Amino acid sequence: MTRALTWIPLALMALQIGGGVGGRTPSSAAIDSIVRSVTRPLSAPPAPAVVRPDTVYVPNRYVDVPGEPGPLLVPGHWERRISEREYYAPPLPACYGPTGGCLSVPAGLRPPPDSRLGP
Repeated sequence: MTRALTWIPLALMALQIGGGVGGRTPSSAAIDSIVRSVTRPLSAPPAPAVVRPDTVYVPNRYVDVPGEPGPLLVPGHWERRISEREYYAPPLPACYGPTGGCLSVPAGLRPPPDSRLGP
């Protein structure tokens, strides 16, 4: 009988340590709730609105300049669109192919790149 009485408290302690019936205690339920709230997936951010770019890339091109020995190489660059008929071009270095001489084309408003005859 004494032996059976010593096993009862040990069995009760084992149930408490093991989480009771079904392995659930109030503290484990709270921990599970915290884990679920921390590991739930986040909602996706909204897609960004598509806007018309205000800049356009103008690739390398050669232009003929009257009174100069050969075509002028204008390097590729970005231009800011002011309106459909005007673009702001930054100051650009431009070099002649045959002679290798360079000059600086000043910044300013220019027509659209595809209809432009000069730098």
